[in-house]
Amino acid sequence: MTTLTSRKTARQYLATLLDAVTTFVTVYDHQTADIKRESPVAMVWSDGTKTFWPGYAYEHHYFWVAIYWKRDDADATEDYIDDLSKETRQKLMDNPEVSGKWHELAFDEEPAQMGYLVIDGVLWRFEQFRVIAVSICDNT
Repeated sequence: MTTLTSRKTARQYLATLLDAVTTFVTVYDHQTADIKRESPVAMVWSDGTKTFWPGYAYEHHYFWVAIYWKRDDADATEDYIDDLSKETRQKLMDNPEVSGKWHELAFDEEPAQMGYLVIDGVLWRFEQFRVIAVSICDNT
């Protein structure tokens, strides 16, 4: 019998990894509209699963990782978010396989999405990119 995996396990662990990036004030393991004006923050949320079967089963769990930085210093915000993006991606690259969480972690082939948004009258710079956690399912 094949036992599938829950995205929740990988999503929560992705947030735990990002919480180790000391620049972040808060890391959410879900998408939220209330970031309490804290900056910078990260969010990880699910974006579906692609399941492969028959034969042996494995799953690709897709997630969005988003970084938000309050644009309080117009001259330095680009540098801040660029450096934080590198630090975030490096943390993920340093954990390509985590026992019990995923067998492989990959970045989506599409480039990150970046832009500005206004939350409660405050301008924020953001970046979001997709990651894929591959799980090999138990076929016992």
